[in-house]
This record gives sequence, C-alpha cells and structure tokens, in this order.
Amino acid sequence: MATESLNPDSSLLNPKFEGYKLSADPVEVSSTNLVSDVKVVNQRDDLFSLQYIRAFGSHNHLTIDPWQDSTLCERVYFVDENNEVQQATVKGNTIDTLESVFKIPLTEECKERLNTSISFPSKEFVCVGDGCGKLYIIHSEGRTKCGSTEWKTSFVYEFEEPFEISHAIQDAETGTLSCLMLSMIEKDDEILAKKAHIVKLSLGVFSQLMSSGSSSFTCEAIKHIQGQSAPLYAVIEPGNKAVIVACEKTFHLLKDNNNSSSQNNEKTEIQEKEQSDEKGKNGEDNEDEEEQPTYTYTWFQEGDEVTVSFELAEGTTKDDVVCVIKPDEIELSLFSGETLLKGPLFAKVKAGESTWTLSKNSLEIVLEKQSTEHHWSSVVAGDTKGKYILQGEEAKRVQEIHERLEHLTSDKLVSSDKAERLLFNQQQLEDCDEFPEDIEYIMRLDINTGTITHKVCLAGHQWVFNTTLSPGSLPVFCLRHDVDALVWQPKTNLDDPNKYWSHIGTFDALGYVQASKEDRRFSTCAPNMKYAVITDSTKHVYIYNRPENGAKVSIQKVVTLESPSNSILGLQASNKRIFVLTSKSLHVILAKS
Repeated sequence: MATESLNPDSSLLNPKFEGYKLSADPVEVSSTNLVSDVKVVNQRDDLFSLQYIRAFGSHNHLTIDPWQDSTLCERVYFVDENNEVQQATVKGNTIDTLESVFKIPLTEECKERLNTSISFPSKEFVCVGDGCGKLYIIHSEGRTKCGSTEWKTSFVYEFEEPFEISHAIQDAETGTLSCLMLSMIEKDDEILAKKAHIVKLSLGVFSQLMSSGSSSFTCEAIKHIQGQSAPLYAVIEPGNKAVIVACEKTFHLLKDNNNSSSQNNEKTEIQEKEQSDEKGKNGEDNEDEEEQPTYTYTWFQEGDEVTVSFELAEGTTKDDVVCVIKPDEIELSLFSGETLLKGPLFAKVKAGESTWTLSKNSLEIVLEKQSTEHHWSSVVAGDTKGKYILQGEEAKRVQEIHERLEHLTSDKLVSSDKAERLLFNQQQLEDCDEFPEDIEYIMRLDINTGTITHKVCLAGHQWVFNTTLSPGSLPVFCLRHDVDALVWQPKTNLDDPNKYWSHIGTFDALGYVQASKEDRRFSTCAPNMKYAVITDSTKHVYIYNRPENGAKVSIQKVVTLESPSNSILGLQASNKRIFVLTSKSLHVILAKS
C-alpha cells in the first residue's frame, strides 16, 4: 500500500494573518473548591519509561459530555479520592451542582493501577475503566436532560491488564457498544528499555440485550492489536471495521478472540507473543516480530529538493549509469542491467531542473519538487528500501531535543531500588512527539484482516491535539503545518484514499504559538472551532480566537487561575465555556469570541 499525503485545503488557509493581539477586556471566571481532591494515580518508579509516560503520563482527568444539550446546561466529570465519579452541572458561568453519580468499586488486589478513565459512547450509556482492568458499562438515565440522573451498572468485563479508555462508540440502530482500550505489558526479561513494553490496543464489542425494560450486554468479540510505541491517537471507525492509530511503529492484529466468556485466550496470545519474541532473539523464525528493513539508499528533503544517494561499486563511471527522470516517475539503473530505483514518484517533480552527479562512487540525485507543500514520506511510492535522514533545520531541532532529554533517558532499565521520581514535563514529551526516533504515521488498520489500508507520514508535523467536535463523529486531530495548526478528520470514504483525511479547519499561527509554550500541559479547541485553548502546568490559560474572513489580526486572552500551587489536571472546552480542573478546584471560564 502506497503511503498517502495530507493535502491542505487552500481555501482554509490565511496567508495574510500577522498575529494575535492581547485583549485587555476582563474574562469571567468562576471557581469552586472540591469537597475531595481529584484522584491521581502515581506510577511506579520502575515504569517511568518514555513510552509509558507517553501513554499514561498526560492523562486528562476531566471529561465533558458531548451529548449534552448546551442550551440547557453543560456537564463535566472527574473521579475524586473516594473513587466516586463527580458530576458538575454548569449553567451560565457558575457550577449549579456538584454531586456524586457513581461509586466505582475498589479493587484491592491490583498489582498495577492506572488512572480512571470515562467515555460517553451515546446519550444513554457511559464507559468507565477503573484503572485495574475492569470495564463498567453504565446506564445513565436522564444524564442529558440537566435534571437528576441515575447511574446503574449494566455490564462489567475484566481484562488481564489495567487500561485506559481511548475511545467508545455505540451503534444507534443495533445498540452494539464498542470500546477501545490502551494497555501496556511489561517484559521483565528485556534489558533494552526500548523493548521493555508491549503496547496493546483492545477492541471490545458488546451486544445490547433488552429484558424487562432494562439493558444489559454480552461480549461479542475482543480483538487485540499491538506494537512497541504508545499511540498519540487511537479511535474506532463506525461499524467496527477498522481502528485508526497514530504512532511511531506499526501495530499488528493478533489472533481473533471470539470466545467472550474466557480470558484465557487473551493470556495465551500474550504468552505466545512473548515466546515468539524470545525465538526472535535466538535467531529462530518469528512471524510477529517486525522485520528489519534492508536499505539500499539514503534520502532526505529540504525545502523544495529531495536528495537521494547511492553508494556504488568502486570503479563505476558516469557511462555505467542510466538515469531517466520524468515528472511523475524515475528509472535508475546500471549499464550491467541492475535496477537501483524504479517506479512512480511520491509526488510530481520538475524533470528539467532535476539532476544527478557521480563522485567517488557516490551517486547523488536531486529532485526538484513541483509543490513545496508536499512532505514526502518515500521517494518512490510504496518503496521501503530508502533510509530517511533528517537534515538541516530538522536535524538541529532533534539534536536540541536530545540534549535536553539526555539526563532523563537511558538504554538500560533502572532498578526500582535506585529509581528516583522525575517531574513530568509535558512540553518535553511533545518535543519528542514532534521529532521521534522513528517517523510517526497515522494509519487505518482493518480489524478483520489486519491490513493497513490508509497510511500517512507525519514527519515534520508536530502533534498539537485531538478532540471530539460533535457527538458520534470520529475525533479530529490537529497537526502543525509550517506555523499554522490544521484540523483533520478521518472520513469513511474508502474509494478515494486522498479523501479519507479531510482538512476541515485552520488555527492561524497556533503551531508556532504552541511551540513557544515550554510549560504547556493541555491543548484543545471549541467544537465550533471558534477558538483554541492552551494551559500550562499550574495556573495560566491561553485563549486564541480564530480570525474570521481572512483577518490579519485576532484576539488572544490570558487567564491566571487562583491557587497557583494546584497543578492543572484536566481541560475541556465547549462553544461557550472552558473548564479547567486542578487538584482542589474546578474553574469555569466564559469563552466569548
């Protein structure tokens, strides 16, 4: 499958935009002290690896109900130290009520515990992960009517590992509820930290049963995909045909578990995978282990040029090289008949301005892009024999990041008796997200066949945020393109790959702005995309109104929260309000464009 590219909609770009002007107008803020502190699970010191932090270190403890009728009220949820789900009902700019709606049963025998996660797949049901491996499907009667609500457990399913919920949906016609859960499996016998964990996404499909007017569920299927890198984005495509994942390394589909009543199948698969990994270390065949590619050339891109380099045999002359460059394809071979590179180019080039040279057995081809906006993910579409090398400005930024993070990383696992807790800096990890050790991709993986049907290279595009704009729709993701931040939404159009990723909005200069926030903790935007919001780790909230009609300047607002000693633990945004959760308070900010 050829790697695709993201094609921005030029009509949604504003090249005339100059910047943001700080507004002096007061911003209405209402703050409420919590009866009990927010429950925060601190991870074990020996689990403090980069992939583990990327997966669970930036947990958003605040969840908004996207199904709520905002003309009546809005509701946000969090879990307190008593293991109770707290529901905050907001009217105007004040919290009308703050009440407990569900007590999560406490699992005493929990070897490893993650933070509790909440997701709203529909108007009627709530999914709650207790952080110890139990998934609760809860019927929440009256939840979206702004009145009293009653939460009752409809179904509980227990997994082998603790998890956090990544995404949940419910089919309106069949009632089938699907939940995608992220977990991580330790490999105690692994020395290298890079391979010390297996990252697993589990898709649970639960069929709804109706009896005596009450709802219950039965497990229809549990499917697993796994890899070695924590995803930035993991969602279920409607219809349960595929999952969409953004990550560094490819995820693979494991054997299908259709026996929902047994957890032994799940355990057996993991054991098989570990045994397979062990065989791979000993040189035996390993089908699940990702094969190490054999590179025959290197390449890099800078500006409007793509440079490809081959090392040829000693004594090779220009007369031995046959190079034909056309606007949309290339054919490179030797006079002896050996083909070095042949096929359709990733994007069109200016054939007349493209050149090749041979010096000391090193063959270098310089291709001039027709469109500088295209960031190539390969030279020839679908070819994997070229090793991509960061050059120029990208390489400098990677070196800066490595120098900043060198004292936090190691190739060896740290034993628990010597480990010291390090304060988690979200901005440092976002820098890693921007230029990871391996190039990041976002891909659609068919959950039935394991085939990757769509794949886009994210090299050069810093991940800004992901959020849900409308209930029931696929979450959007926001990427940095040059200085701007572009909002993309996956579509279910499988006929035209170029239309699967749709550019639906732009936040002018937000990519540049976010990069300047060294202490950034959370980012998101309003469902109508009228504004974007960024918080730091303790007290500041930055609001950026989206300019309209090609305006050159827009408004920026800065809110300083009270009680700066409280860490910011959660952020949500609606069209009218911004919700910020600290360890002891909930703040409501009126968002006026």
